[in-house]
Amino acid sequence: MEQLRATAGRLREQVAELEVRARARPRIALAEGILVERYRLAHAQDAFVLLRRASQHANIKLHQLATAVVRTPGPAPG
Repeated sequence: MEQLRATAGRLREQVAELEVRARARPRIALAEGILVERYRLAHAQDAFVLLRRASQHANIKLHQLATAVVRTPGPAPG
């Protein structure tokens, strides 16, 4: 019975993590698009790699970095 409870607890944690990822995915995609446009990247995948590396380097969650990208205004035109 204890093993069943432990398994159920782990599964609840996994579901919670997947829910966070699912909610964050549109924000990450938006951040990818912003980076592609701002830095004239060839592909969204290039932007994702850039986000992932910056996230790891700064030791912050990818979805938090994506939120910062979305909220940060771009450079002034001209």
